[in-house]
Amino acid sequence: MVSIKRWSKEASASKIEEFQQKIGAELPADYVDFLATYNGASFPLDAGFEDEVNEASWPVMMLYHISNTEADLTDDKYTGRFMGWNVLNNTEEMRGQFHLPNGYLCIGRAHEHALIILEISSGALYYFVEQEIENVEDFKEKMVLMANSFSKYWGGLVDEYPIY
Repeated sequence: MVSIKRWSKEASASKIEEFQQKIGAELPADYVDFLATYNGASFPLDAGFEDEVNEASWPVMMLYHISNTEADLTDDKYTGRFMGWNVLNNTEEMRGQFHLPNGYLCIGRAHEHALIILEISSGALYYFVEQEIENVEDFKEKMVLMANSFSKYWGGLVDEYPIY
C-alpha cells in the first residue's frame, strides 16, 4: 500500500451528493469510497501506479478533493493551495485549456504536467500529459488508459514505481 498524506477531511455523503448534482452524474462507487475515506491525498515523490499486467507505470503526485471550503483542511500548511487542488476547479480549467470532453473529470496530478482523468460512466482512469490540443477528439486520442476502475488504480499505487 502506498504512503498517503491527507490534507482534507473525508467527504460526507451530503458533500458527495452535492458534488454529483453539480456535475450532473453519479460517480463510480469505488471513487465515492475514496472520497468518503480520504477526499484527496498527496503521495511520496517516487509514488506511482504500477500496472503489472501491461508492464507499464505512471507517477502520481496527488489526487484532488471535492471540498469547497478551507474548513475541510486537516493541515493548515496547505491553506494557500487547497482550493486549487479541487476536482471541479481543475476539470473546468482542463475543459477550457485542453478540451477535456464532457463525462470526464480531472481528479489528480502527476509530475511533469501530467494529469489523472476519470471517465465517469466507465470508471476508467487515464493519464494525460499537457500538450497542444485542438479539439475534444484530439484530447481523447492523447489520453492513455491506466486502469479500468478507480479501485484497480488505487490498488496498484506503490511508493516507488518501476520504470518499464
